[in-house]
Amino acid sequence: MSLATETTPLSSPSPIGEMKGKEAVMEALEDITFGSIAGIAGKYIEYPFDTVKTTYHYDIEDQLIASSRAFEAMG
Repeated sequence: MSLATETTPLSSPSPIGEMKGKEAVMEALEDITFGSIAGIAGKYIEYPFDTVKTTYHYDIEDQLIASSRAFEAMG
Protein backbone atom coordinates (compact mmCIF):
# COMPACT_ATOMS: atom_id res chain seq x y z
CA MET A 1 0.00 0.00 0.00
CA SER A 2 1.31 3.42 -0.92
CA LEU A 3 1.01 6.33 1.51
CA ALA A 4 1.78 9.00 -1.06
CA THR A 5 -0.29 12.10 -0.62
CA GLU A 6 -1.12 14.74 -3.12
CA THR A 7 -0.12 18.26 -2.23
CA THR A 8 -1.81 21.26 -3.68
CA PRO A 9 -0.04 24.59 -3.68
CA LEU A 10 -1.54 27.20 -1.41
CA SER A 11 -2.83 30.24 -3.17
CA SER A 12 -1.17 33.45 -2.09
CA PRO A 13 -1.90 37.03 -2.99
CA SER A 14 -0.04 38.09 -6.07
CA PRO A 15 2.88 40.44 -5.47
CA ILE A 16 2.78 43.99 -6.78
CA GLY A 17 5.30 43.12 -9.52
CA GLU A 18 2.85 40.76 -11.18
CA MET A 19 -0.11 43.14 -10.99
CA LYS A 20 -1.02 45.22 -13.95
CA GLY A 21 -2.04 48.88 -14.07
CA LYS A 22 -5.31 49.47 -12.28
CA GLU A 23 -4.86 46.58 -9.82
CA ALA A 24 -1.48 47.91 -8.67
CA VAL A 25 -2.85 51.44 -8.27
CA MET A 26 -5.83 50.20 -6.26
CA GLU A 27 -3.55 48.09 -4.05
CA ALA A 28 -1.29 51.10 -3.42
CA LEU A 29 -4.26 53.35 -2.62
CA GLU A 30 -5.63 50.77 -0.17
CA ASP A 31 -2.23 50.53 1.55
CA ILE A 32 -1.94 54.31 1.81
CA THR A 33 -5.52 54.73 3.04
CA PHE A 34 -5.45 51.99 5.66
CA GLY A 35 -1.94 52.94 6.76
CA SER A 36 -3.06 56.53 7.26
CA ILE A 37 -6.11 55.46 9.23
CA ALA A 38 -3.98 53.20 11.43
CA GLY A 39 -1.46 56.00 12.02
CA ILE A 40 -4.17 58.48 12.99
CA ALA A 41 -5.86 55.99 15.31
CA GLY A 42 -2.53 55.11 16.93
CA LYS A 43 -1.69 58.76 17.55
CA TYR A 44 -5.21 59.45 18.84
CA ILE A 45 -4.87 56.63 21.39
CA GLU A 46 -1.21 57.30 22.29
CA TYR A 47 -1.34 61.10 22.68
CA PRO A 48 -3.17 61.29 26.04
CA PHE A 49 -0.79 58.75 27.59
CA ASP A 50 2.22 60.68 26.32
CA THR A 51 0.79 63.90 27.77
CA VAL A 52 0.28 62.29 31.18
CA LYS A 53 3.80 60.83 31.11
CA THR A 54 5.38 64.17 30.19
CA THR A 55 3.40 66.00 32.88
CA TYR A 56 4.43 63.38 35.43
CA HIS A 57 8.11 63.81 34.52
CA TYR A 58 7.89 67.59 34.87
CA ASP A 59 6.15 67.24 38.25
CA ILE A 60 8.93 64.97 39.52
CA GLU A 61 11.58 67.36 38.19
CA ASP A 62 9.86 70.32 39.91
CA GLN A 63 9.73 68.41 43.19
CA LEU A 64 13.43 67.55 42.96
CA ILE A 65 14.35 71.16 42.22
CA ALA A 66 12.21 72.40 45.12
CA SER A 67 13.72 69.91 47.56
CA SER A 68 17.27 70.74 46.44
CA ARG A 69 16.54 74.45 46.96
CA ALA A 70 15.24 73.65 50.44
CA PHE A 71 18.48 71.86 51.28
CA GLU A 72 20.49 74.78 49.88
CA ALA A 73 18.53 77.21 52.04
CA MET A 74 19.28 75.15 55.15
CA GLY A 75 22.95 74.92 54.53
